[in-house]
Amino acid sequence: MSLDDSIVPAERGDSPVLISPTTHTELDSRDAALVLTWSDPDELRLGFTHEGVVTEVLAEPGEVLRDGSPVVRLGPELVLGYASPRPFGRPLALDSVGADVEQLSEFLVRLGHLGETDIDQRFDWAIGQAVKAFNESRDVANADTSFDLGTVIWLGDSEFVVGHVETDAVGSRAREDSLLARGEISLLSADLEDESVTRGLDGVSLIVETESDVQELRLDGPKLVGDMARAVELLGLTPTDERIEITIRRSEPTVFTKVPASSVVFDDDGRSCVFDSSGAPILVEISGGEFGSAFLTDELVGTQIISNPQASLNDPTCG
Repeated sequence: MSLDDSIVPAERGDSPVLISPTTHTELDSRDAALVLTWSDPDELRLGFTHEGVVTEVLAEPGEVLRDGSPVVRLGPELVLGYASPRPFGRPLALDSVGADVEQLSEFLVRLGHLGETDIDQRFDWAIGQAVKAFNESRDVANADTSFDLGTVIWLGDSEFVVGHVETDAVGSRAREDSLLARGEISLLSADLEDESVTRGLDGVSLIVETESDVQELRLDGPKLVGDMARAVELLGLTPTDERIEITIRRSEPTVFTKVPASSVVFDDDGRSCVFDSSGAPILVEISGGEFGSAFLTDELVGTQIISNPQASLNDPTCG
């Protein structure tokens, strides 16, 4: 709407009508894209040595799987977690010899089935009894002293933090590369398209828009960029893709003085003004308006002005 449209003359009257200007606030918003890049999650899969039907996935989101953690049940038997730089490469039994036997004995020590003094590269009676106790802990009927590869699931070099569990695996037959769970997704970087959007702000609104939801979090400006991982945690984001774009919206309020359009007078010199209660002109600057009102950049709140100068003043000019 043009200013000419917003200036509506008042009806002629014999006396001035005094009014008190009010305020009008407008928000000037600017957006900047924040691109979050996430790590690819680790995956926990069955191997070719695992047999049977998956009857239960015991791992839960947020759980930290370590040596001996129950991971999955194949039929009635538990498969336990095993963390090491390398997985076992063969089944082991009495009289087996090699570095993998020592690896197994160290694993059994960590689980409490074997004493440290019994660590050896030869699969002897003590290691066999420890393996039998290990198999019994897995709910194996008629547990023996043989170590089968299907009794454990390799977690990788260290502990495995569960981010998502594949519940659809339950009821399926175990096969090589059957996916049981995905690890946590961690935030790698947070790249802000325009840092000026947050510069100098006491706080900003972090707007996260998805196909089905819009979430908003109010944060201090420095924390937003410097501690984005915390912001994501507070928002409850559970990203499944490698990248997420977040909009940071900066809204700056601008306060105008709102007066009746009829109170503003334009003279031949291009000046605009309003008139105080004594009839003296006050030069003003028009920033816009709406039907029946004009918005001024001048601070006039607390000053009474004449709403009908054209009708009540003899010479309503700004000079």
